[in-house]
Amino acid sequence: MGTKALTGDHITQAIHIVHGHKVMLDADLAKLYNVATKALNQAVKRNLTRFPEDFMFQLTSDEAQALRSQSVTLTAGQAGDGASRRGKHLKYSPYVFTEQGVAMLSSVLRVERAVQVNIEIMRAFVRLRAYLNELARYNENGSLDTSFGSSGTVTTDIGPNFDFAADVVVQTDGRIVTAGRSDKDGTFMGGAFALVRYLTDGTPDTTFGTAGIVTTTFGNGFGAAAAIAIQGDGRIIAAGISRGSDGTDQDIVLIRYETNGTLDSSFGTDGRVVTDFGTDRNGNARTVLLQSDGKIIVVGTSSLVSGTGKDFVLVRYLTNGDIDPSFGVDGMVTTDFGAGYNIADDGVLDAAGKVIAVGYTKNGDNQDIAIARYWR
Repeated sequence: MGTKALTGDHITQAIHIVHGHKVMLDADLAKLYNVATKALNQAVKRNLTRFPEDFMFQLTSDEAQALRSQSVTLTAGQAGDGASRRGKHLKYSPYVFTEQGVAMLSSVLRVERAVQVNIEIMRAFVRLRAYLNELARYNENGSLDTSFGSSGTVTTDIGPNFDFAADVVVQTDGRIVTAGRSDKDGTFMGGAFALVRYLTDGTPDTTFGTAGIVTTTFGNGFGAAAAIAIQGDGRIIAAGISRGSDGTDQDIVLIRYETNGTLDSSFGTDGRVVTDFGTDRNGNARTVLLQSDGKIIVVGTSSLVSGTGKDFVLVRYLTNGDIDPSFGVDGMVTTDFGAGYNIADDGVLDAAGKVIAVGYTKNGDNQDIAIARYWR
């Protein structure tokens, strides 16, 4: 297996969450290094002082069983030694290695491939940080606030593999709500809106959803929240996207939740509003803004299905989720900066209630900051 084959999902799917740590199984690592699992563990045992508990630990039988259904090596029997090929009949509890432990492995395995493989594994750990619902609170001087969560950080495991928070808002009572996505079937493409509410100390708010977590699925399709806002009455607006089961026809989605996390049936259809851009265009929401009159504005990007012809897009909705016909054309405004690639990343309302959208415009190799202001 060449180094090129190690990039992307191949390694990412071999990273699991155990005891709140991102870890990799010894057998999966042995396969990547192209050594026997037994040889890998023997090298580690000869250098145990380099592998404290936060670098490496052994799974219990229950933990090993839970991971067997997820691990390529344990289920498919593709490791490089006989014990791993026995799959579910393994007679030992495997060891797992954290990111620091994996980094240390290249120093004890005397194979050139270990260094090359570890470079790709480190990159995978970095990518995976974007797939976890992680929260941190800092003091005014920039240090972590140790009164929050575990020494200043909180990690919430929602779905089997891929969870992330894309936006966060603090309620007037100090509780914290994040919005993002979680996989519903263990694959990156199986996404759902995911909201998590925390108390001021970082513990999940059990009055919200189930144990502080709310997920909203889209049948067999994909969904992901990109932005969140809190109305004056405490109801929560989440904006994002949905796609069909074939990965096409991407639409902008708004969902409104009651203060306890249930869908607000007075908004759109059963709490949801889907804005379809037609068969030839896709929509992508990046931020959601609440006007003083209760109207809702989504800022994002509209593009041709081919991925070209990208423009800034603003969509305004009435308080019940209906498109506001008094805004732009049928509630929608698009802005082309003269290039074929115009991406809106964020937006705000100024003191006069005008919308300011920002992003970038790209023409060939030339990429510039783009900003536009709109009348109410």
